[in-house]
Amino acid sequence: MVQVPYQPVPDVSPQPRSPPRLAVNAPPAAFGSTIAQAIEHLGSTEEQVGGELATRAVAMQQLRNETEATDALSTLERQSGDLRVKYLDSRGKNAVDGYAGFRDSNDQLRQQIRDGMSNPAAAKMFDHTALSVTNRAIIAGADHAASQNRQAAATSATTAIEAAQDSAAYAADDNEFAGHLRTIQGRTQQFGDLAGMDADSIAQLTFKNQSKAIANRIDNTARTDPVAARKMLDESIESGKLHGQDRDRVESFVHSHLMSTGARSFVDKNQKNFDDPETFLARRGLSADVRSRGVDQQFGQNMVAAITAYERSTGQTAKIDSLVRTYEEQAEIRARHEAMPGGVFAHPAAQPGTSRHEFGQAADVDSGFANWLKQSDAQGQTTAAKYGLEFLSGGVGQRDPNHVQLSGGAPLRRVRAYDIPEKDYVEGAVGQMRSALPNAPPEMEERVRQEATQLYNRNFQYDRQQDQANVSTILETLNGQNAPTTVGDLLKVPGAAGAWNQLPAKMQEQLTRQITKNPITDINERFRLAGESTHDEGIPKFLEEDIVGNPKLSLADKKHFGDLQNRLRQKSIADPSVTLFFNQVKHQIPDDVLQDKDSVNKFRGALQEQLKLYEGVYKTLPKGQDLQDMASRLVGELSLPYGEDLKKATPYTGEWVFGHKGRLFDVGPPSEEYSDIEQRVMKRSGIKPTPEQVQQIFTGELYQKLYGKPK
Repeated sequence: MVQVPYQPVPDVSPQPRSPPRLAVNAPPAAFGSTIAQAIEHLGSTEEQVGGELATRAVAMQQLRNETEATDALSTLERQSGDLRVKYLDSRGKNAVDGYAGFRDSNDQLRQQIRDGMSNPAAAKMFDHTALSVTNRAIIAGADHAASQNRQAAATSATTAIEAAQDSAAYAADDNEFAGHLRTIQGRTQQFGDLAGMDADSIAQLTFKNQSKAIANRIDNTARTDPVAARKMLDESIESGKLHGQDRDRVESFVHSHLMSTGARSFVDKNQKNFDDPETFLARRGLSADVRSRGVDQQFGQNMVAAITAYERSTGQTAKIDSLVRTYEEQAEIRARHEAMPGGVFAHPAAQPGTSRHEFGQAADVDSGFANWLKQSDAQGQTTAAKYGLEFLSGGVGQRDPNHVQLSGGAPLRRVRAYDIPEKDYVEGAVGQMRSALPNAPPEMEERVRQEATQLYNRNFQYDRQQDQANVSTILETLNGQNAPTTVGDLLKVPGAAGAWNQLPAKMQEQLTRQITKNPITDINERFRLAGESTHDEGIPKFLEEDIVGNPKLSLADKKHFGDLQNRLRQKSIADPSVTLFFNQVKHQIPDDVLQDKDSVNKFRGALQEQLKLYEGVYKTLPKGQDLQDMASRLVGELSLPYGEDLKKATPYTGEWVFGHKGRLFDVGPPSEEYSDIEQRVMKRSGIKPTPEQVQQIFTGELYQKLYGKPK
């Protein structure tokens, strides 16, 4: 209860005035006034407590809403981040195509989280920040899509450019190739625009991209037609269409193929002109009406040989006004000439059915070529006669001076290599090259000369073998029982007629004189020939012996030595041990060498030289690793310098003799080395070596320079 304050001791002092009035300090609370007030305000306090409780409840709910919104935003950011990481990992068109799905996924995620919230207030709090989170993700996705769209477009343009560059290599014609160049130009412009390049930069990039397409086409062409590739290269360089890097690469590639397949193509084309004269003669027609199809093979080959020599010696091109004619064409010409003043007497024309033109054995040529054919040598033989051709005789020939035809009535026989002067044949191949490539490098001309010479010599040896085989057939008949005593009797023997007709006239004359009289062999002559055929230095001379025309040999010995000549020509090597060693190292020889007969023979010859050298030092032939190393070196590829540097460089580095890499055994000698070897052999033996022999010696010496002589 309330206590009344009490003080038993007075706390006042006397005063000079009248005594004060006694007053006790008793506050209202001492009499319970606060209790009354409390009771008075009790109702209002209850109201305040209720309001406070409500406020506290609202605050607590607010906190729960904020917590829920925060958790939801955290979930949104985490899951939206996962969507973003996955989407940003997409590239190119996939990113562009996937953007709409990424955007919708973010909207759906936000809405899904919002829909799962406990009340609108929390959802409202979530919305306040969630929209910005989703928008940021969508904007980042849009930036990625735009970037990838540009990159995809640039990649598409680049891919299209590369595809056009590759396709350009195989363009069927110039129109298709031009289409690829236009594609490259358009796509390069697109790429430049996407990259924000200026006009000059785009133009330079277009030049570079088109240059690669041109280079690809030249490269591909060089693989099958290096001559055409060289022309394309020259035109591209002259017009400034090749970038510097492309030019250097393509020049090296084309040059390499020119030196190998290109040089060979001219040689082969030259050979084809002799084997198949129709195309050769057609190119010399004064008009497209000149028909060469159906030309007599013998006449055509004679004409090819004569025209080749004429064009080489005069620098002029022979022209043909008329060649093969039909019966109807000859009849029309005859009728036209009969109607002319003086008739066919003044303007000769044979009766249809009798003209040699109808049989492909005559041609009307230009006067320059005709006059050249009519020239005579010191013995009075005309140039035409040297090539099996003739002109019309008497007044008819004077009135038709340019009509040339096959001479005589000899049966058809193939033109042999020795029917054509070697120089004419070789210069014919060089002429093919100069006509196609006026600016051909000097080393290519040298390569063509050497390959043409080698082919001529191979043909020469082949023809000699064929002649000897035919002679052997006839001599066997003449040495048999009941031997024929006349040419007529000989031609009745099965097989003899064909062999006889294939022989050149000179051999036929020699055999004719011996049919009725079989000479007795001079024993000294037999010993001489036998000696020549048994040692290396004598074999080349023995192979040049005229066995058929030798009056000191009987028919039997002529057959014996003739057959021996044939066997020696056919043997690629004289040492039988080479075959054994060749088989031991055969597994080391590349397939491209084994599949080419000429390459195999060259390798065997090179192997023979090294075997001889090795044996000369060690008095025995190599075995085991020594033999394997020898073969490996011979087939190894080298890169050699040209000309005088060849003698100085050790080891051999730089550009190969003919401009590209080659195997040691197949590297041909430059002209200086070739002449030096030829002179050394002639000085030692008095016999001019064949190109194959020069090649063999050169390879042996080159091997020694590279790897040293055995010690």
